[in-house]
Amino acid sequence: MFVNARICDVTFAGRQVQFELADDRIVIVPLEWFPILALSPAGDREVYQIEDDGRAVVWPRLGERITVDGILLTRTPPGFGDCDG
Repeated sequence: MFVNARICDVTFAGRQVQFELADDRIVIVPLEWFPILALSPAGDREVYQIEDDGRAVVWPRLGERITVDGILLTRTPPGFGDCDG
């Protein structure tokens, strides 16, 4: 769907995942949006491969695959985005 959107890099900072896209956009989301990643050791999260010409990121040790469309089209899960004040 997002023809020009390509993932170039993935980094983890605290409880956030940062996806750097080829068009210089940076998408930052809570790590908890991806339960498999959130529950995995940091060392396993750092072992990933960018596949499909940047359209997906795969964590072979964890069996997790996240697509660029999934990142850009994800709706905020229930309980996230609620402001307390």
